[in-house]
Amino acid sequence: MKNIQIGDITVKPVEEDPRALFNPEGFLPDITREIIEAERSWMEPHFYDAPSGDLVLNVQGFVFEIGGRVILMDTCVGNDKKGRNRASWNDGNWPWLERLKEAGYAPEDIDVVLCTHLHVDHAGWHSRLRDGVWVPTFPNAEYLTARDEMAALEHNRVHGAPQYKHLYEDSVLPVIKAGQSVLVDSTHKVADGVRLEPSPGHTKGHVSIRLNSGGAEAVAIGDMMHHPIQALYPHWNSRVCDDVEMARRTRREFLERSAGKDVTVLPGHFMAGRVIEHGEAFRFDFD
Repeated sequence: MKNIQIGDITVKPVEEDPRALFNPEGFLPDITREIIEAERSWMEPHFYDAPSGDLVLNVQGFVFEIGGRVILMDTCVGNDKKGRNRASWNDGNWPWLERLKEAGYAPEDIDVVLCTHLHVDHAGWHSRLRDGVWVPTFPNAEYLTARDEMAALEHNRVHGAPQYKHLYEDSVLPVIKAGQSVLVDSTHKVADGVRLEPSPGHTKGHVSIRLNSGGAEAVAIGDMMHHPIQALYPHWNSRVCDDVEMARRTRREFLERSAGKDVTVLPGHFMAGRVIEHGEAFRFDFD
């Protein structure tokens, strides 16, 4: 995905795995092969991999640069992690920091780290392994997390799947111990033109990031939608949505508010676009 200019805010995607493949029925329980065939013409090749029959998701983060401040949103899977449910996300060796450098930034350049939600593919590079010890990847950054989201992870690491315990211990706790973790409200102003807004459902404390500058607007939606087919079928949730009814409501309300507006949508797992109405549902315009 190319860089995007939102007024004075420069948006740079930083990809970790641009073609992560997911079994459709295993990921979106309501999907059928008949629907896939009906939608293949626009899904291939970016959103559907014909040889495998799998959906394509892009694991990526974003850098927002404004007024000399460098803000990093969502830090992907990370290297050397263990205990993840998805086998390919264990013991990773992704060149993500090299791609961040290609975008123009060393870890020391990052001022703020944001996280839409604390899942293993959005907070992995919060830390990296150094001499056998997990340390914050971005030594000069404040790591901002919505209070409700941290509370949800605290619950899940005890009562949820084992990967949440691993995520907390290898990616979140090192930041807390270093004194770099800051809990904020879900409407927190990060910088001029950069503000959090609540978008719960996928997780309890899930937030989006609204960008406004020079009359231009964008919103980074994290995992409110994992795949663009969810605009056509707003009631579809992934298997990893915590509150299914809230996730549906949040998604539908966002699509209704955004349809036909000059607002660039920055999804967590596919390319940027704008929402347009399509019958009684919606679709993304990627032009």
